[in-house]
Amino acid sequence: MIHATLFDLMGTLLIEAPASPSEVPPDPFGNFHRVMLEAGLSMSREELLTSLDEIRPVAVSGTATPFEDRLLRVCERGGLSVSPAKAHEIAEEICSYSNKVLTLDPETIPAIRQMRQRGPVGLVSNYDHPPNVHHLLKRDGLEQTFDIVIISGELGVWKPDPGILLAATTKLEVDPASTVYVGDSGVDIDCAHAARMPSILIQREGGPSDPLREKRHDERIAQPDVIIGSLTELADAVAGIGHG
Repeated sequence: MIHATLFDLMGTLLIEAPASPSEVPPDPFGNFHRVMLEAGLSMSREELLTSLDEIRPVAVSGTATPFEDRLLRVCERGGLSVSPAKAHEIAEEICSYSNKVLTLDPETIPAIRQMRQRGPVGLVSNYDHPPNVHHLLKRDGLEQTFDIVIISGELGVWKPDPGILLAATTKLEVDPASTVYVGDSGVDIDCAHAARMPSILIQREGGPSDPLREKRHDERIAQPDVIIGSLTELADAVAGIGHG
């Protein structure tokens, strides 16, 4: 039986705000590229994307976040020297745009309340700029919602390393096998699988496609226990995993 629930944040509880037909579709990465160009980085959009894929976040000491450190390393690769203060400024500008695109799924609070009837509820986010996670939680009234908040940029562990989920179950004093992780991407499911934890993949209609759905029968990719289309289906999905 499932006794505890852990949620991913981006794409799971926070989703892309719907745009009206007259609005230009949001382009967070396009904005990211624009900000970097304005800072003096000479990279095409594709080159920047490749650099970010290759320069992964790492645990850092001091006041810089892993995202700021990553920006510094991307700039260094592109031959641009920026100060830590400038990297912080760039990070904040990038997050500010992305935050405007993100909105709280209206089913988030009801879903969390339902899961709390089973036991503890936690948040485990693979995010390398922790101050922005705390800002979003405050903005959307989620500060006091979770029993625990684990952010990769604070812990220094990133999905799919199971350590990030196991850190949450250890602090909550729950068994991973009786905890479910709810996420929206393949890395969420792989992480739960590595932690020997049941998982639920949310794939909303019209939302961004996830490679996991296209590779459901690929044995190299961990399979979720259940796929749901919205958070309204979560309680029944969890009951099915735990058989009530």
